[in-house]
Amino acid sequence: MSYYDAKSPRILVHDIHDPVKPRNRYIAGKFPEVISGRALDENLMSFWDATRQPNAILRFIFYYRIIEYAASHYVDSSVRAKLAKVLANPAVSMDIQKSVDLVLSAYDGARGDDVPRFNALLQHAVAPEIVWKEIENNKAAFAEDVIFDGGFKLNAILDKNESLSTFSRGGMVKFANAIRGLRNVLAHGRDQNTSTAITPTPRNLKYLSVWVNAIAAAAGEVVLYGANP
Repeated sequence: MSYYDAKSPRILVHDIHDPVKPRNRYIAGKFPEVISGRALDENLMSFWDATRQPNAILRFIFYYRIIEYAASHYVDSSVRAKLAKVLANPAVSMDIQKSVDLVLSAYDGARGDDVPRFNALLQHAVAPEIVWKEIENNKAAFAEDVIFDGGFKLNAILDKNESLSTFSRGGMVKFANAIRGLRNVLAHGRDQNTSTAITPTPRNLKYLSVWVNAIAAAAGEVVLYGANP
């Protein structure tokens, strides 16, 4: 009907499902009495503003884009140490070509490899307990495999007995890999390896909402702390 008539009526069939616990209102338990303002990246703030909408799929993608954008500029500590050594040489300007070669060599193995940089950013900028608060709210959703309408399968990232202490040891990498998989299938329409999808059904939006809460907590930390020190 909507193909032939853009104003045709819609019939809504409401899905009855178990409620999902909402996101924690205050990231630090309460609203701070004093906030010291500082300039933040305009592009990150633009993406952050775009997340204030009801569509869970778009919110997830914009939160992911915050992390992805910051990761593209992220330089890990080992590369920074190599660059600092090159630039600390008092005679760095005596042989420009040699200095350029040393700078380029500092990036060997790091250029064009987005996944390690993405994971390193999350580990650098996001404290595990921040994400864990949101995971713990709906722990069962993260402790079991989920097959979305459309066929895409998301593997569990923790077990039912997981705690913050165990999650802090490698849990952020599992979280990073999971949100990357979700983003890829949502952005491209289907998973390139399995040709499965996540369709925008009420059931899928329910499962996705718990991941939106978790990635929102991570993205907020990236906006504030994601820049290299």
